[in-house]
Amino acid sequence: RLLNPDNLLSELKKLKSDNKNVWFYASEAVQQLVDMHRLDEALQLARENTEKFPLIYQVWHDLSQIYKLRGQNEEEINS
Repeated sequence: RLLNPDNLLSELKKLKSDNKNVWFYASEAVQQLVDMHRLDEALQLARENTEKFPLIYQVWHDLSQIYKLRGQNEEEINS
């Protein structure tokens, strides 16, 4: 990685806030949080993303992945 994880997350959040309709940056921020093992924050952001971008498959996949990593199988199936 070229940036340390915290700097990368900060840049992704900045891009997300500057581009409110761009789901890609929001999804990448979730993935970065997962990579940093910050699953509570990742879950919160993933839930927000599904509300903002309900028709984008990737944000639902992100949410499902977090539930899987947290061992929440029922929620994973439902998402």
